[in-house]
Amino acid sequence: MMKGNETPNTLALHPLVALSALLLAPSVGLAQSILLTANDFVLLGGTGVTVAGAGPDVFSNGNVGSAASISGFPPATVVNGSTILGGPVVAQALLDLGTARNGLTAMATTTNLTGQDLSGMTLTPGVYKYDVAASITLSGTKILTLDAQGKNNVV
Repeated sequence: MMKGNETPNTLALHPLVALSALLLAPSVGLAQSILLTANDFVLLGGTGVTVAGAGPDVFSNGNVGSAASISGFPPATVVNGSTILGGPVVAQALLDLGTARNGLTAMATTTNLTGQDLSGMTLTPGVYKYDVAASITLSGTKILTLDAQGKNNVV
């Protein structure tokens, strides 16, 4: 819960990162086949990863990586993963993410969420599009829910 003068934490996601995150939750098996080594990352940036705000921000069960820069760790933390700056692991994950993007662009978009804050939304299986970076404002009880509606192999 935010108090009077606190600023909500905002996480800006590259459209591809946001789409990858959506793919990961509904079907781990399907996501692994699409994302390959990028599946090992909970946050992956080509030019940089920045976590800003009052915190605490915790990224669980995966790595945070970038080819160029990572900032905001600490106060943000990674649990069951690492921060990885540059190198062959990040390079391969970014290539795999690009391959996944190319495959996904052939799919018909079911919903365009450009300009919308994803906080408090419940997204069901579908192909979501962002013309610019998506944002999630982490404050109070507003969370992004990915609902696979009981199905195991959905996008």
